Amino acid sequence: RAVDEEHLDVAPGAPDDYPTCGANDLDQRTARRAASSSRRHISGHAARAAALLSSLRIVPIERMTEQARSITAARLSDRLPVRRADDELGRLAVVFNDTLERLERSFAEMQRFTADVSHELRTPLTAMRMVGEVGLREARDADACRAVIGSILEESVRLTSLVERLLALSRATSATT
Repeated sequence: RAVDEEHLDVAPGAPDDYPTCGANDLDQRTARRAASSSRRHISGHAARAAALLSSLRIVPIERMTEQARSITAARLSDRLPVRRADDELGRLAVVFNDTLERLERSFAEMQRFTADVSHELRTPLTAMRMVGEVGLREARDADACRAVIGSILEESVRLTSLVERLLALSRATSATT
């Protein structure tokens, strides 16, 4: 080991070439050890504090995750609670709730549309069936049969038109999404 001669004292009564550590050096070493110990102590506290803070931050995220998982198509009216709309989690919950609201409206529109389409399809199909059944039950001449067939064809044209409009609507909706 190299010896730094500036920091060495010679003990009283010792030969000139016998170096000893001065009191000043001992104070510096003690101070360094104390500082190192303090840094480890503070680092330990800081790590525990960071772990505590992060766990406090994770608990609300886990709660939000579980609540979001429980929301299904049948429960689109459910929303995530917003405790503080001005922090990150609050803003995230607000955006998620807005998305749920849009989905809920879309599902409601789709249900109304499906009910309307079902009704629109059922009407001509019912008419065609009734005209066909009446035409088969009653013995008719050629003109009466032509009238029954004509009525069925009119309803079939109406049905075809409705289906074509539905297909056009479906294509237009696909193109915008």
